[in-house]
Amino acid sequence: MSKTIIYGISGRMGQGVKKLLDTKNVPGLDLIGGLDANNSEQEVTDLVKKADLIIDFSQPIASLNLFNIISRNNLASKKVLLCTTGFTEAELTIIRNISVQNNITTLKAANTSLGILILHKLALRAAETLFEQDFNIEIIETHHKHKKDAPSGTAKLLADSLAQQLGISTVDQHPRADIREENVIGVHAVRGGGVFGEHEIRFISEDEEICLSHRALSRTLFAKGALVLARVLNKKSPGFYDYDEINLEDI
Repeated sequence: MSKTIIYGISGRMGQGVKKLLDTKNVPGLDLIGGLDANNSEQEVTDLVKKADLIIDFSQPIASLNLFNIISRNNLASKKVLLCTTGFTEAELTIIRNISVQNNITTLKAANTSLGILILHKLALRAAETLFEQDFNIEIIETHHKHKKDAPSGTAKLLADSLAQQLGISTVDQHPRADIREENVIGVHAVRGGGVFGEHEIRFISEDEEICLSHRALSRTLFAKGALVLARVLNKKSPGFYDYDEINLEDI
């Protein structure tokens, strides 16, 4: 049984995960507490010492603080499910290095929906054939008006994975100033109302279009998915894992 804490427990997703852990018997996970940005370094240190697994639904600056506290206090061999989004590449490099240096098992999951995981795998498979047949790839994401980062971490994850697989060097950001370039993936962000999250991957040729899409109907799906990924993480050996490295066979 992994002693589990929620980092970012006062947020909506932190509360969602807490509710599931409080009300359901989740195999392998035992909630022992929660933390947020208001806790002192000593409070964070004391609780992290007792934990095996940390589920992080906070903000980039808070996540960096968590990893720095782990490093400064030699709290090695922890497992961290990193669900926070909005990191810069420099920030992710710091987290990756701290993970490796301190024997931490970190899984970066910009989206914890199992449906998004399936969408991700399907898109990679479809792109292998369609890009060679001159299909353009566009990604459109829609979220509620209060979301701070744009494009979403999930849209970036999908675009970056596809671009890496196809050998495309740039990801085109909205808005466009001219005609569409070749060998780019267009990423577009829409904000409004209370939309939980919608992602479309459109493969468009001169003659036809294939669209793969996912729509979140509640925030509960992200909390449920986080607990599934937490159990997947428990099976991993130390290191930093990207979303691409999650296999459906692990679920």
